[in-house]
Amino acid sequence: MPGWLLQTAGVMALAALVIAIVALVIAVGLRRRVEAVTPDIRALAGRLEGADSQQALVDLFSHLEANSRKVGQLQARAKDLTERYRFTIQKVGLVRFNADEEIAGDLSFALVLLDAQNNGFIIASLYTLEGSRIFLREVTAGGTDHELLPEEKEALAKAIGARETPA
Repeated sequence: MPGWLLQTAGVMALAALVIAIVALVIAVGLRRRVEAVTPDIRALAGRLEGADSQQALVDLFSHLEANSRKVGQLQARAKDLTERYRFTIQKVGLVRFNADEEIAGDLSFALVLLDAQNNGFIIASLYTLEGSRIFLREVTAGGTDHELLPEEKEALAKAIGARETPA
């Protein structure tokens, strides 16, 4: 036999071995997929056993259609609720403090109530020996046109969730 023929036969044998190994790997992968699906098929077959297969499939599809309708209704409701509650109070910041050095107990406070777009208001109550004063300030997009007390700035930062109050 010529030498080139022996070399070709060796290459062919090696190629056949590689193809066999690849086929074996693919077969093992397919077997694992079949094993993963088999319990589901057995469960479905158990439901169909002793019953009219066609009717069982019709029932199954009608349940799927009913569930699909319910999911669609739930998605529409979730969208409606998301839109409706966009402007509700969603963020709160509260700081208690002493407005008067002679009075202890943190009887004064700054309360910030904001919606999802950081719009809302600040309520500040200052308790002193002379009396109590309450201030209400509008907040738009996380800021206000009014000069804020340091405690109001802190409460606003807490509500927004930032370390510093936006300008």
